[in-house]
Amino acid sequence: MSEVSVRITELRNAAERLKQSAFRLQVAVDSVVPIVDQSLMDALPLSENIVLYQSHKANIAAMPAKIQGFADNLSMAADDITTAVDGQMGGIHVVHFYAPTRVKFTGRPNVAEILRSNHTEMSSSGLQKMTLSEYVSSRNRHVYEELTTAQSNLNDKSSALTILITQRTTLSEDMTALKNRMLSFDATTPVDTQPRVMAMQGQLDALDMQIADLETEINGLQSDVTNLTERLDRVTPAVGAEIEAIVELEGAQNPQWMQDSTYGCVNHIVDKMPLPNGVPRDALLWDDAAMQLPQYGISWGDTPLEGSVLQLDPSHPYADDQYGHVLYVESIQGDTVWVTDNLNPDEPVRLQDLTSQTSGDDMRYLYFPWHTGA
Repeated sequence: MSEVSVRITELRNAAERLKQSAFRLQVAVDSVVPIVDQSLMDALPLSENIVLYQSHKANIAAMPAKIQGFADNLSMAADDITTAVDGQMGGIHVVHFYAPTRVKFTGRPNVAEILRSNHTEMSSSGLQKMTLSEYVSSRNRHVYEELTTAQSNLNDKSSALTILITQRTTLSEDMTALKNRMLSFDATTPVDTQPRVMAMQGQLDALDMQIADLETEINGLQSDVTNLTERLDRVTPAVGAEIEAIVELEGAQNPQWMQDSTYGCVNHIVDKMPLPNGVPRDALLWDDAAMQLPQYGISWGDTPLEGSVLQLDPSHPYADDQYGHVLYVESIQGDTVWVTDNLNPDEPVRLQDLTSQTSGDDMRYLYFPWHTGA
């Protein structure tokens, strides 16, 4: 191993340790600050120490992000050095990439709960999820076009229905007025059999049929709009997302070091789709990593979608009991979910053939707005 390779390995190891430290510090801050704040609310008149704490609170909250940013800078520096070395060596890859240290965090459910609480607080603090028109991936563009077409047709049909109802109301009032005039001359006149009244009634019946047909079409279009909106909403970037960060990933290739430094099921996902640095970690940490990187708008749910990642906690019977497991969702056919993983990398298999537990609290589908299909 060359001296440069050794230094790059040390640089990447340092970046990984910093990221782990940032994660632990974030958890600590999120756990302790609310307790301290509540204690301050219950406290007697402010002391000098309380004032000092308040003055440094913002710095405390910002520290994990600063450490994470420094770690990211170290990783990018390693990438830049690697690129430079490869260029000088004529494209021959001589750099040996590190194998990331696997860290098992104890008490993970509490960590996830804390992070999800922060995610909820982002919504309540005024940050809103993107609208459908702000970002739609090229993969889902056809679904968005179906939605806009259905919405346009729905508007047209609704306008036409309003016109028909107005016409019917006017015609009904005219027919009532005609009957009243006839009865004012002769109260015994059988008005319903009068030619003019019968003609107007025929027109009303025709309008009723048109109105009924339009209402049926409108109900179908409303159902289509609801269904298409729900489909797109699942892959719409979550709260805190940044369009620039997402667009940069669409259609991108993962860097070579990411492929070389990941293993097993994680490496299989890296081969399948572009991922931001920081997500490809131990399988049990993927949802936590997604919440630590809100700029990418990653969300999750219990609905399988093509191009989503199925994350299994260590408690799931199909997962590794220490690190969990991730699988790639290849396609959905009715109620059947077809997946691949490092154990079944080439041919998709039915999820139900791998495990009898296909739903539950210890599994979730992660949606990546630049890649997952609606």
